[in-house]
Amino acid sequence: MASADHPQLGFLMEMGFERTKAEKALRVTGSTSVEAAMEWILAHPDDDGSSSAEGDVRGDSETVRLNLTPEELEEQAKRLEERRVKRRAEIAEQERKAEIEREKNRRLSGKEIQDARDKAHQAEMVRYAAERKKEKDDDKKARQRILDVIAEDRLKKEAEKNAEKDKAAGLPTSDSLSRTTVSAAFAAPSGSGNHTQTRIQIRMMDGTPLTQTFGVNEPLGSVRLYAQLNRKDGESSPFGLMTTFPRRDFTDEDMLAPLSALGLVPSATLIAKRQ
Repeated sequence: MASADHPQLGFLMEMGFERTKAEKALRVTGSTSVEAAMEWILAHPDDDGSSSAEGDVRGDSETVRLNLTPEELEEQAKRLEERRVKRRAEIAEQERKAEIEREKNRRLSGKEIQDARDKAHQAEMVRYAAERKKEKDDDKKARQRILDVIAEDRLKKEAEKNAEKDKAAGLPTSDSLSRTTVSAAFAAPSGSGNHTQTRIQIRMMDGTPLTQTFGVNEPLGSVRLYAQLNRKDGESSPFGLMTTFPRRDFTDEDMLAPLSALGLVPSATLIAKRQ
């Protein structure tokens, strides 16, 4: 017998009575009313409802009200009402606690979802920053390659020009790159007083010096290219340039600036450093 099909049974079970005992009480009393069933239950506290003898039905139904006086019935009804109120309060409290627990679970689930979104966003930002850094590094290397090619082309043209002058003057030619002075690489007027040339010494990483004269308007990249082409330290790795007094590390942008603008006139010593 399901409680949904028998409302009296459901009510008795809500009151806290065991199903078997409530079902027997309804059978014995003929399912006439909840009050009658509760009276039977209270009149038979030792009956657990396991007995199903047919004789119990008639005898018990006839003696339910005979076993209790009106005062006892009133007292029992009062106790039943108190029990019903208490039971409903317990059910309400259980539902309140269950709702609190469900809300906690909803909030926890929402927090986990937000944490996952935050982590995904952070990972995306890290990936984007890494890509941007790689793009900048690639652009920087590409600009340096262009500068090196331009400077090398100028040095070669100047070397060929000097070689032709030496040949026309009847002078013996030597290694054009090792003696090149690109004094006219830029046609702009000098920005260092009356100086048109500057003497630059490049101290390589192994300590060996390279000395050459350059035009004051030549870019610093020409000096680095000269050192790359004439180095004797047995290495081929790229290097940067710096000065010690005052201390200054030259950037890739500085490689485009003329020597006069960098304060390397009328002479200067540069130190090669690993990049």
